[in-house]
Amino acid sequence: DIFGGFPLNRFVMVAGEQGSGKSYLGKNCFCKPLLDDGYFIFYIETEGETDEKSLISEFGFPEGQFRLLRVSTVEDCLIEINRILVALEADKGKEFKNKRKCAIVLDSQGNLSTKKIFTDAVKGELKADMTKAKILKGMYSLITLRATDLGVPMYVANHIYFDPGAMFSDPKKIAGGESGKYNCSIILNCSKTYEKTKDKEILGVLLKFGVFKSRITREKWSVPIYLNYKKGINKYYGLHTFALDANLIAEYSSKLF
Repeated sequence: DIFGGFPLNRFVMVAGEQGSGKSYLGKNCFCKPLLDDGYFIFYIETEGETDEKSLISEFGFPEGQFRLLRVSTVEDCLIEINRILVALEADKGKEFKNKRKCAIVLDSQGNLSTKKIFTDAVKGELKADMTKAKILKGMYSLITLRATDLGVPMYVANHIYFDPGAMFSDPKKIAGGESGKYNCSIILNCSKTYEKTKDKEILGVLLKFGVFKSRITREKWSVPIYLNYKKGINKYYGLHTFALDANLIAEYSSKLF
């Protein structure tokens, strides 16, 4: 559906390799429509790639309509999200309702550390951390239903990792354990290919988003988004399939331009 979009009371996770469009999709296709509709965005940043200046100048975030929160651990992330929900719940009146029209972005879950790793590093005792998945499970258990009842959508960018022991399944796994998989209503896997000239100059990138899980739309299908490095997202790319189905065009060239 070309008139669809992200649901306004669900959690959406986008997982993929580095540079595959996770953050870009969140800022342009999740945040921008919400900002235009008057939403306030709590942007939780964990990778040091985003600052207030870039959100305003590069992505068009209106000043005073978002708050950038920098966290490095799952515990701090949980505390910040809980504070947001507590404030909304205190302002709800007689019923759960997102009066302030807020949304949350976590960019990214995969880069979150834990208090244990920090403590071990201080002590000089680096050990395997088995607590992250458990704390993430507690975070999702605490916030998912409350955010849904309040009408607070959440966008989660996440990493994938390669599991060499996965002999009979996909070796690419979503980071962070199983809790995010269960609590997010939509999970997209993203990948990319480059568009190059004959001289190997990179003109842009074709981002491919596959539906790993969805409680709303059809699963196991994919959608391409073309991002030109000079012109930005080509909002018309992919619409040729609708034109073909409607017999508006007889054929279509595979060229992006």
